[in-house]
Amino acid sequence: MSSFRLRIINGFLRHIERPALSKLPEPADIRRRLNFQSRTLFRPGRRYRGVAGSLGVDGRSVPVREIEQGKQVILYFHGGAYVFGSPLTHAKLLGQIAEQAGAKGVSVDYRLAPEHPFPAAIDDALTAYQALLESGLTSNDIVLGGDSAGGGLALALLARICATDLPRPAGLFALSPWTDLTLSGASMQSNADIELMLPPERIAEARDYYLNGQDAASPLASPLFGSFNGAPSCYLTVGDTEILLDDTLRMAQVLRDHGANVTVNVTRHTPHVLPFFAALAPEAKAALTEVAQVVRKMLDTQPIA
Repeated sequence: MSSFRLRIINGFLRHIERPALSKLPEPADIRRRLNFQSRTLFRPGRRYRGVAGSLGVDGRSVPVREIEQGKQVILYFHGGAYVFGSPLTHAKLLGQIAEQAGAKGVSVDYRLAPEHPFPAAIDDALTAYQALLESGLTSNDIVLGGDSAGGGLALALLARICATDLPRPAGLFALSPWTDLTLSGASMQSNADIELMLPPERIAEARDYYLNGQDAASPLASPLFGSFNGAPSCYLTVGDTEILLDDTLRMAQVLRDHGANVTVNVTRHTPHVLPFFAALAPEAKAALTEVAQVVRKMLDTQPIA
């Protein structure tokens, strides 16, 4: 049975947050709402706010925010449907994972749509990864991570890495990842009424802002259609009532089909990106701790380069 706190969160999301997200007319309105929530409900505090910086290679650079916890790195991509969100809105989430995993959190401030449509985000993701390697860090000391659209972006980056001669990272974790921008997953319809937070009627709108007419089946937009030969261990988690449930389950199978070791954690009646609520509910706190433990294991089990 869900804890009292989780039931309160679920009720708030279903009856307040989801209706609000369904009605806000423009990306700027959603950005302002999330920025306000990150300063109130999800305040990172100075401990997790980190320092601003940039990662660059070959004349390109991308802003990042670093949370210093160790020498090994979690290269993180925030969620927000490729339209909203930032390293600051997700600073507490990444900071807690990084602290428990004993790693540095590096959150990429990738360009957002509609101002910067596809492939701006994946280009920024690749720039950040290449820059970490250029800095002297070995790939065995890097774990990719992300939530929602950021989880899909981390997986798209992994597909791009696997298609090149770039060294593979130590592992990857994705929290409720959006992996199929064709929106063909069965749970898009079957979970539409029980989804706690995301308004299903607006997901195509966000997708179209991002793609701007480009192919939704491109592996760099929808990693579900990518190739992952030589991929490292991956950890995926999602709630059983989410419209993105099948995005996670099908993604896990694709990774397994390419030989990757994949762990999937499907939680019962929990909100989108459960670990985001770690400070508010015990189930979310336990989920975040599990992610951190997985990251630590990924970094500890890699061979010396």
